[in-house]
Amino acid sequence: MAATRSGDGSQGHEAREVIERERWERLAARIGSTPGTEHERRRRVPARRGHSLDDTHPPTHLPPLLTAAEQQPGRVVCDASRAQSIAAELAPARARLARTLIRHNAG
Repeated sequence: MAATRSGDGSQGHEAREVIERERWERLAARIGSTPGTEHERRRRVPARRGHSLDDTHPPTHLPPLLTAAEQQPGRVVCDASRAQSIAAELAPARARLARTLIRHNAG
């Protein structure tokens, strides 16, 4: 009986990982399909409203000031090996967040 439970638990865990991975893939696809005009609209809205120092996020209309400066090459290179290490380190937090999203948005 214990072996059956262990097998079911493993299958359930694998199924949950598939659901979590698919959730992230759908989210990435949705973000990637957002047209540039929508990004621009979202950038302009805070500029029209203004912002205050106690806002929870930095003002989104100010980055053009930064992009106007001469661009410099990056000093940190994230090769495939480093990206894989970072993904492995973040995997537990990513899984917890995915489960939370699924739990709160299921229905």
